[in-house]
Amino acid sequence: MPFDYQKTNQTNGELQLMETRDLAIAIGQALTGDEELIRILHYVPEYDGDDPLSEEKPSLLDNDDQDAKWELINNHIKSTPKTDDLTEMPIGRVLFFMGRRAGMESNPQFDTQDVVFDVVMHEKYAANYQLEMAVDHLIKTFNGRQLGRFDRASDQKTGIGRFSFSGGEPIGSIREGYVGYRLVFISVLRGTSRERFVR
Repeated sequence: MPFDYQKTNQTNGELQLMETRDLAIAIGQALTGDEELIRILHYVPEYDGDDPLSEEKPSLLDNDDQDAKWELINNHIKSTPKTDDLTEMPIGRVLFFMGRRAGMESNPQFDTQDVVFDVVMHEKYAANYQLEMAVDHLIKTFNGRQLGRFDRASDQKTGIGRFSFSGGEPIGSIREGYVGYRLVFISVLRGTSRERFVR
């Protein structure tokens, strides 16, 4: 069965040692539960101005067949920069993964963690500017947001403070027929992963 971010769980005792993993899981939960984003990535425009968010198009996440639903979701959302399986069949995809991490000079107890989102789409989506739609949606969704895991109490948030948008740029070579755009956000994490070495 495909990986279900919504059901991932761990004990509270692991919380302080697994914060980077918690961040990745929280992002995965936010993305895979986002009907609007999945629609933008899934529906290939049939004509200029074909709206992927139209109420005339069926819901993608309201599906009792869990295997089919997660197969669709995991085709569009990846937690690694995976593009080697892209083919001539049009698809839109968001790849998210951890980027550069650095200790904060002003406070060594905390780290800044870059989180990278690569939006990759077949050029057939370009007729409706759905790459730009996905980019705008991700910025609106994550900038200024404090993430929390859905499978935890609401007060058990990930990171310190809120996600902040760092910047974006076009992605160069992907595969023939595909275009992409990279977004980078910054989260602040506790530097507890280094504690065992600092005693």
